[in-house]
Amino acid sequence: MQDRWNTKINYNDNEYTEGVYTGMYFYLIDEQSKDNLDIMGNCNAIHSLWFSPILERQDLELLDVDYDVDRFGKIAGVSIDSNPKLDRILAVNNCVKQLGSFPCYERIRTNNKYRNWQNESRLYNYPYSYAMVCDYINQPFELQYHLIPTHNIDIYAKAFISDKGMYSLYVKNYKGDGNGNIEGAINSAPLDMPVSSSAYSQYSSSQKASAMFNMQAQMDNARAGAFQSVANGLMGVNPLNPLSVFGGGMNIGMTAYRTQMQIEQAIGQKSAMEKDLQNTPRSMINSSSDIGFSLLNSNNTMQLVRMSITDEYMERLGDYFALYGYKQSKMMVVNYRDRHYYNYIKTVGANITPKAWTGIPKEHLRELKEIFNNGVTVWHMDREGVEFLNYNYDNYEVD
Repeated sequence: MQDRWNTKINYNDNEYTEGVYTGMYFYLIDEQSKDNLDIMGNCNAIHSLWFSPILERQDLELLDVDYDVDRFGKIAGVSIDSNPKLDRILAVNNCVKQLGSFPCYERIRTNNKYRNWQNESRLYNYPYSYAMVCDYINQPFELQYHLIPTHNIDIYAKAFISDKGMYSLYVKNYKGDGNGNIEGAINSAPLDMPVSSSAYSQYSSSQKASAMFNMQAQMDNARAGAFQSVANGLMGVNPLNPLSVFGGGMNIGMTAYRTQMQIEQAIGQKSAMEKDLQNTPRSMINSSSDIGFSLLNSNNTMQLVRMSITDEYMERLGDYFALYGYKQSKMMVVNYRDRHYYNYIKTVGANITPKAWTGIPKEHLRELKEIFNNGVTVWHMDREGVEFLNYNYDNYEVD
């Protein structure tokens, strides 16, 4: 395929259908095409090599193209009978992928009637409990369960083709962001793999034709000089003088010998130069990042890591919440009967509006407001099984 600057990567995804002009060609090397490493590793035209933790062969549209041996040269130690095939990337068919789905909460709820701190739902929300999406390449993406509108944590990845291998991780609909454009983690860690270049491959791609031309020119000049010397020698020969004929023959023989030496020297000089270039140590084009360590450290996995305080502190907070509830920090009409056994209520600036027929005196109304502002436990003595000041039972929600 002919090189061109308007190289374009197409995206055949439901969310992204526009192509992007890149100005470069991109190739895939994976387990199926790992034999190409011997070839691509000696190509001096490589700009960068990076690891993609998201995109795989089944996500890409590929084209088999020939490795241009005449342009980039043969590789020492690698047998190439014909132009080998490389996998050029034409399009990405699946740039948005779901990596996994997990339950939002992993609660342990007891089924008996007695109070247990594990039944306090507030303990399973931030800041006491939260989760992190970890690929061990970038900083973890922190999740607060109460900001996920569904019962599942649906983790997605978005990846495109570029010379840096950028990708992002996000949770669908987290904080109302359905496609991760705002709430997500874009990789900032480099994904580069080491790329080296050999002096011989550089020579093969940029100077080999010139070297061949120079060698051929030296050989042609040697032959032309020989013909000129022979012609001059024949013109100076006197057929009637035997010594003149003998001397002319000697000159022609020496000219032929020198010509052959000059041709062999031109060939030998080129061969020696190529041998020296092949023996020249390779130089680094692009050094590697710590991606190798990151992959080994993560065992090539992405994980949802759940974080929480210890059970000891969970139990302390659970007991506190059971007695005193947890702060609402909003203006609201208080429902003081939504728990079976009791409700603890504490207000700021309580407003109690009596019904017209009650006729509560103002001083009594003021005292009631002070009671609620200071905090009060309302026991529901009209319900079955309620015992005043007995906190041993699970104070479950009525609705």
